Amino acid sequence: MHNNEDRLLNNLTEDIKLFSNEGYISRRNYISNLLIIGVISSLFFMFIFPKMQTENVLADLLNAGPFYIILFVVQCLVFATLTAFNMSKRISDIKNIEPKNSIFCVILTIVLLCEFLPLFNYKNSIVLSLFLALAQLFFMVKKGEITSRQEKSEINKFNWGAFFGTFIWGLCNKTYISLWIIPLFFTPAWLFFGLYLGIKGNELAYKNKKYDSVEAFHKSQKKQATFWSIFTPTVSIIMFIAIVVVLSFFLVKEEQTARLEKRPSYLETVITKELKQIYTDYELNENEYKFFIDSSVWNGFSNREKESAFECAGIFAEYKNVYSETPETKEEIKSKTKIYSTEGKLLYEK
Repeated sequence: MHNNEDRLLNNLTEDIKLFSNEGYISRRNYISNLLIIGVISSLFFMFIFPKMQTENVLADLLNAGPFYIILFVVQCLVFATLTAFNMSKRISDIKNIEPKNSIFCVILTIVLLCEFLPLFNYKNSIVLSLFLALAQLFFMVKKGEITSRQEKSEINKFNWGAFFGTFIWGLCNKTYISLWIIPLFFTPAWLFFGLYLGIKGNELAYKNKKYDSVEAFHKSQKKQATFWSIFTPTVSIIMFIAIVVVLSFFLVKEEQTARLEKRPSYLETVITKELKQIYTDYELNENEYKFFIDSSVWNGFSNREKESAFECAGIFAEYKNVYSETPETKEEIKSKTKIYSTEGKLLYEK
């Protein structure tokens, strides 16, 4: 039995490629691949998410058009296929067995695709996503029969300098793959790729830049990690505060100018535009803040969507109330905010 296990251990090699099922994969590289899959999936989702207006994803996609339907199908297939390959290779490490054949990967891909079938209802999709998350967690923490027998690398540690320093750290360490963070920075994918750099940073830097010893390498990386761990959060906080101050100044100035010129301000235009996507009309008086909507549209809303629509009306009423001669509290505004049908029937109130 041990001879057979030793034979498999000697024959199998680690396969870290995304589109491949030729060997095993360690926990560390499994997580790295999941992060790359996260980058790919989040880029797809970035285009699809704005079209998700209700809890019924199928209806949203049909309304969005064929391009978004194709985009969503491609996203599901890419995610399921890549995840299936990685799970199969992780099983090879955990069980010390030959990689599963293509038929197994196809079956696993179909099982993973089932996660998206109930997405026509978000609640069911969340339940299945939880099961997938637990399975992913198991593969992350479960030690492999193959990798547990291998000598542990002195290099493979999380690199905080790579995580916080990203592309600048990469340029200093000749790790040019880090430059991908630049186009990803204003997308949801930047965090996935930043974590990827943190996990793979030491390995990439040690391979790309010559060091006299492992000790010299770690000493250099420790200095860089200390610098970037302080510099990046500090600069980020300063930039965030500066942006908030500048935007606040601009909005207040523009609001004052709009009041003097007796025209809608930029903020009012934005809020009104959002409001009109839900309601057909509104009427604000001393006793009530009325918002009118087609009753058939309202009845088609889920409870969560009704709450969201009411919150939108409340935000608009609060904005209008700011410049009132007798400003009211948030609770008073909420109690006066009411949703009516276009026929004048009360539909919702707090």
